[in-house]
Amino acid sequence: MTNEDIFNILDSADKAALADLNDWGVNSVRLWARAQGFSPMHLVSEEAARILIGDLSLVEYLKISRAGSKFRLNGRTRKAIWALVKSREALAMV
Repeated sequence: MTNEDIFNILDSADKAALADLNDWGVNSVRLWARAQGFSPMHLVSEEAARILIGDLSLVEYLKISRAGSKFRLNGRTRKAIWALVKSREALAMV
């Protein structure tokens, strides 16, 4: 999923599209976390806190140092986590 796809879905406020974005995020994170031997829930909660506390945009989150995280996340997984967090926020507002 491209950055543009993510932004278009978040801007649309379409519940079905937001739910699909959320599912994509969950599935991507689950696959990566399990392959690395981490708990998906632990990974999401730690990284979501970094996103929400810093009120980070996708670009900011992709650029932040890994120093604050114990996870060695690749760009696709970071994008999925950010999309997951933001889609949940958007679904709560719709």
